[in-house]
Amino acid sequence: MTDVDRVPSWPELILLMCFGESEEPSFTGVVEVDDRYEDEDTGEGAPRRLLRVHKSGPRYRVETLDGELVHIQGADRGWTFHPGSDTPGLIKIDDEYTGHSYDYAIARPNPTRWRGNDFTTPTGPAVSTTYLGRAAWQVEIAPPPHKPVSITLVIDAATGMQLRWGSDEFGDVFRWTDIDHGVELADDLFTWDGPFHFAYSDPDELPDDIQEMVERGDAERREKVAALQLPDISVRLSASPEVFNVGDDGSFHAMFDLSGYLVVERRPHSTGAWEDDDPRGYEMWTDGPWDWRMRLSDEIDPEQLDAIRGQLARLS
Repeated sequence: MTDVDRVPSWPELILLMCFGESEEPSFTGVVEVDDRYEDEDTGEGAPRRLLRVHKSGPRYRVETLDGELVHIQGADRGWTFHPGSDTPGLIKIDDEYTGHSYDYAIARPNPTRWRGNDFTTPTGPAVSTTYLGRAAWQVEIAPPPHKPVSITLVIDAATGMQLRWGSDEFGDVFRWTDIDHGVELADDLFTWDGPFHFAYSDPDELPDDIQEMVERGDAERREKVAALQLPDISVRLSASPEVFNVGDDGSFHAMFDLSGYLVVERRPHSTGAWEDDDPRGYEMWTDGPWDWRMRLSDEIDPEQLDAIRGQLARLS
């Protein structure tokens, strides 16, 4: 444990914040964050909000005080929820940060966080203090040249957890308002078994089990598409010329854009409306057990509708 009778150096505090000195106790707490820091250019977003956090080692779960999920961080993946949606985005865990205002309050920082001059250098030695009843170290962090004031950083002396980051002039980026250490937290708090979408920038980064699930889904989809036996559709396209150059001798350079398209949908016959509320015009009909609807691009003459329907008839 950290010797609170001896003032640690700044490099020692960085090691404490990044790695700790012993097994990190699990805890449940409430953190106040300033969401304006998610968009420094516009300052948009709710100025402040309180979030309940359950944390066990590197895993954590973030909720609103009403119990609405915000983020779940597992051992090797995370799920980020957006307001009003029950389907989170699955993200890779390649570092501790998910791009949200609460990251620095919850996750241990990477040592590279303290490179450069953007609030990385203390103005003096740490000062012993108490925060939420726990021994802590308070450090004033010098601003970079383009910012006006220093930042106060409060660090838990035992765990290295960042307890407050802010200034009296501009308020806190985050500060913990309640922490209950040593609570037992169930493993299912840190996983999600419901539907999700992929928020990965690179599909190769998917965990092995998720990659296998994606490949199975792709194979099943290919089988379903093959079973449909959709025919090739032949249509006549029309386009007006776009003339780029014309010479006095009758020479010219022109383009005819024939990039037409056809949107076709089929569903089992129903008296209800189609699921989406698309305001664009569709040709709709029923043939046997199926309802159909079709939309043509401007390049396709609507007089071809019957011919196109005839080519699709064998699917009914």
